[in-house]
Amino acid sequence: MVTLTKFAYFFKKGSVWAALGLAIIALLLIIAAFGKNIRTLVFEPKALPASVAFGKLPKIDFSEGVKPQGRITYKLETISGDLPKLPGTAKVFAIRSEGLSFGRIEDIKRRAQQLGFNNQPNITPGGFLSFVDPNDNKRFLSMYDTNGSISYVIILNNQEMAAVQKPKNSQDALRLALDFLSKLNLNRNEFPNSKDVNSQADANLVRVNFYRADLDKLPVLPMLQDPAKGKVWVLIGNDKVLAAKMEIYNLERFTFATYPLKGVAKAYEELQNGQGVFNTSPDLDTMEITSVGLGYVESSKTDGFLEPVYIFGTLGNLKAFVSAVDDSWISK
Repeated sequence: MVTLTKFAYFFKKGSVWAALGLAIIALLLIIAAFGKNIRTLVFEPKALPASVAFGKLPKIDFSEGVKPQGRITYKLETISGDLPKLPGTAKVFAIRSEGLSFGRIEDIKRRAQQLGFNNQPNITPGGFLSFVDPNDNKRFLSMYDTNGSISYVIILNNQEMAAVQKPKNSQDALRLALDFLSKLNLNRNEFPNSKDVNSQADANLVRVNFYRADLDKLPVLPMLQDPAKGKVWVLIGNDKVLAAKMEIYNLERFTFATYPLKGVAKAYEELQNGQGVFNTSPDLDTMEITSVGLGYVESSKTDGFLEPVYIFGTLGNLKAFVSAVDDSWISK
């Protein structure tokens, strides 16, 4: 018969072993998690399998980028002092092109009416629609049917420009910009709230710039740093929109293929050999590279596919771009 004293002894001994077992399991879990982090830091991130479903891709058109004048010296000033380990594949996204159609034209007319353009547009065979406000011949609106790009402007003379007043604060400018773009059905998921509200140095105007949301956790950057060259912006003055641009394309976020990349070492070599472009003119003949990563760039020449690039950055806003997809999958 088990006495109460013996039961207490065995229970206490069993509890010690149980606690020890739990401690060992917890320690093994910590070691496994720590080891996983070490592998992530030391070894190259696991790449997605390359499907190359689009076949060979066209070369990225870098013609809007800035080619350096003269020889640039590059210095790696990353935290490690070396190039980082980056994935061996990345996604290429399809861009849909829509042709001229009655439905598209009617949709554009409806959006134009939201801004007070109630008259019939002038339509060219290439899908370019232009409107003039029947009540104010200084207001112009242009739209491209094939991709929904929009250009809006109020023409002011010098005297009118001199009388322009800035918005009271950046929030007022942002509110006016969002209200204007909402009437044009801007996809707010694709272009989130503005990260950038700039005063224009040469006039009492404020430019509100909008940027595309990240793709697959990678940034989508404009080819040029100049906000006037951005894809979506609104110019505010006298508490109204004086000019705007919405130069967009139909990006298919769920239509993509993975492609092998050339590798960051080869991309860096190409940059050193003058095969990259900058987002603005370098001020110095030496570029101190503090960050290297993958991303996407877009310009008015972006068409067909949005392809990944290597992004070499400095402590300032200067960035250099080099095509990332392996050359064997780029059309010659």
